[in-house]
Amino acid sequence: MEVINEALRAFETLFPELRKEKLLVRQRNLSDFPVWLRGAVDIYTLARLRDDQPAVTLVRPKEELAFDQLLNVYRQVSAKTGPRTLLIADRLNPKFRPLLVKFRVPFVFKAESIFAPELALMFKRLRPFENDPRPGGSPVKEKLHPLSTKLLAAYLSNQLPRQITLRELHQTLTKAGAAVSPAKLSLVLRELVHADFVETVGKGPRKAFLFAEQKTVWGALASAQLAPFMRVVRDHYLPPNDHDFVLAGESALTDFSDLNAPAALTIATTPAIYRQMRSNAVPHGDFDGPGVYIQVWKEDPRIFAIEHKINPIELYLSMREHPDERVQLALQRMLLKYGLTLMEE
Repeated sequence: MEVINEALRAFETLFPELRKEKLLVRQRNLSDFPVWLRGAVDIYTLARLRDDQPAVTLVRPKEELAFDQLLNVYRQVSAKTGPRTLLIADRLNPKFRPLLVKFRVPFVFKAESIFAPELALMFKRLRPFENDPRPGGSPVKEKLHPLSTKLLAAYLSNQLPRQITLRELHQTLTKAGAAVSPAKLSLVLRELVHADFVETVGKGPRKAFLFAEQKTVWGALASAQLAPFMRVVRDHYLPPNDHDFVLAGESALTDFSDLNAPAALTIATTPAIYRQMRSNAVPHGDFDGPGVYIQVWKEDPRIFAIEHKINPIELYLSMREHPDERVQLALQRMLLKYGLTLMEE
């Protein structure tokens, strides 16, 4: 089975548990297919990706095929083997890969990429995840993705349950207005598992993700490296609609504590809305005044916001290095409502 080793490595990268068990790979008998197809491809069955999931079928072309022939092969094979059928694209013309995506034909390319919507797998660069597993309790070396940080903030502010499935989490985010694919969400959860913020419970359709105790998560988050999650610009305009932004910075902290309202308003919005503001915005105050501080967040700050204010944990993470003692006291009062204390540097 050496001819499909690269494809197997791709699956092992995404499912590290496969490295610990013997993966059953069988070559399919093609007697029930047309003669021309038997000479054009080999078909392999991965008998078990997960203990309770159906098999995955891999189709490897043995000869160079035109794209319409390739589509015909896939349609005939998948009609018998089901939607969990992928082409092995190692030997295909590189120009075919974007066409396969266009026609939604699942494929795996070497150990580098997988396109399989039926499996919720769409990864262009798998190699950075090779050799990723770290021993339990080791410090987080990679920077946490902004979406990982947002999910931790939602959990710490009691807006996510301690245990949740990928499907439930995707439904929650979608209902809240987030545009995030199951594939991206799966990768982010995998990052949280490797960083020991989350552990998996169960397998297959019943697989769930269990957050660590909140104080444990908070302590680990204090020492984690966070990827840049927002930038700040100063302007004299606001988005045209109130639902396009939430309060942030000291403007939000004023409502979360007894801090006096700042002279300048601070809001948080998305990159897309900020770009639209250039042609469609509302003036705010006197142009000789303090203006508006606009935080442009990589992940939508409106998701998991509370009463038009940015999530309090995200607020703290964006202000934890503020030099004003009054601000630090206000942050401490806000965190106490969630049973948390200021992070120790």
